[in-house]
Amino acid sequence: MFSIQDLNGDGHPDVAILGFNTGSIVVLLNNGDGSFTQGKTYVTDGVPAGAGLLVADLNGDGKLDFAFGNRAGGISVLPGNGNGIFKGNFLGVAFDGNAPRFRDIRLGDFNGDGKEDLLVLPAAQVLLGNGDATFTAKGTCGTAFMSLGSAALRDFNGDGKLDVAGIPTLTAPPRGIQVCLGNGDGTFTTGTEFDQEIEHNLVVGGDFNNDGKFDLAASDQNGVSIFLGNGDGTFQPGIATAVSASLPTFAVADFNNDGKLDIAALISSGVEVLLGKGDGTFEAPVFSPGPKNGFLTVADLNKDGKRDLVVTTAGSAIVLLGKGNGTFAAPVHYALSGYPSTEAVVADLNGDGKLDIAVGSGGVNTAGVNVLFGNGLGGFSAPTVFRTGFMPLGIATADFNLDHKPDVAVNLSGGIGVVTLLHQ
Repeated sequence: MFSIQDLNGDGHPDVAILGFNTGSIVVLLNNGDGSFTQGKTYVTDGVPAGAGLLVADLNGDGKLDFAFGNRAGGISVLPGNGNGIFKGNFLGVAFDGNAPRFRDIRLGDFNGDGKEDLLVLPAAQVLLGNGDATFTAKGTCGTAFMSLGSAALRDFNGDGKLDVAGIPTLTAPPRGIQVCLGNGDGTFTTGTEFDQEIEHNLVVGGDFNNDGKFDLAASDQNGVSIFLGNGDGTFQPGIATAVSASLPTFAVADFNNDGKLDIAALISSGVEVLLGKGDGTFEAPVFSPGPKNGFLTVADLNKDGKRDLVVTTAGSAIVLLGKGNGTFAAPVHYALSGYPSTEAVVADLNGDGKLDIAVGSGGVNTAGVNVLFGNGLGGFSAPTVFRTGFMPLGIATADFNLDHKPDVAVNLSGGIGVVTLLHQ
């Protein structure tokens, strides 16, 4: 099914095609000489051509919009910008279906041009941001990393270029930590692998001894190990730090506002926080009741200067407001549409000055991004769901098109890895 309309306001009729079973709308812009330039491609919840495509000014702003049937049995709308580009489920980069399936996203400026780039795991593929919400595939780290939080992005050798440390997924256990040093153009030089002969599954960067050099924290069977950085891309042997869980999910932040990094880990009965001493070691843990597993995100949700936690697990986003001493208030559960498939990201997505939460979710006819709008006090609305057709497996938020509004990027499953932008 197709529609012929002037989509970019240049006086020439353009073509929008809803592909048969391709799950996409392709825009062909008329050059005015009988030829066409392919514009953007947009995902459509995997609907076939029979679902229908309408092109009209649906919101009264004088600009043409798209409307089409979606897989959930409703109507999806992509508002137009008037220049041939439409807001909503924008298909940024499609990858070879034979490549490793993409499962997580990390943000960073890998080529120093001031535009947000993406590192997509586990293939460690760099996508350089073009500043218009599109991306260009660049290099990889030369090794595949474990996904779901297993890559730390910092300048580990002090050359002003972003480096990556992660847990190699293709090596047999016990897995060490592989460091890839950035060349400043989106490519990497493979550095040293640090092997304690102990299994790791998550690594986080931070300066744990306040010496101005970035260190690493990695989960292991006994808790967390701290690797103090030498400032040249190498690290000292790990300092064992006991946590009441094996291979715990953890996050790093200053939870008691003393200027020293702490560790919050999920254990069988809640959250255990180890307060940092500022030398790479920690005080005895303090405990708060809460969820025992899930994806963990740190943010100051109510802007009181104290770090809070968001845990996505078992159909819920769970908020624990920090007390500023390493402990947390009682957890508050918010039901999600579908089961959470990503960690939470936090940003002011509707421009009201209050932080919101976005979480990817999966399930039959529920795959999409759940957005919980914040009230500024640490409370949140029931989720508004933005359908993506396939289950998101990674999520990140940044201003990808330089319009000073936060966007949300997700990875989609379904054989071909895709990076999608949801413009709010």
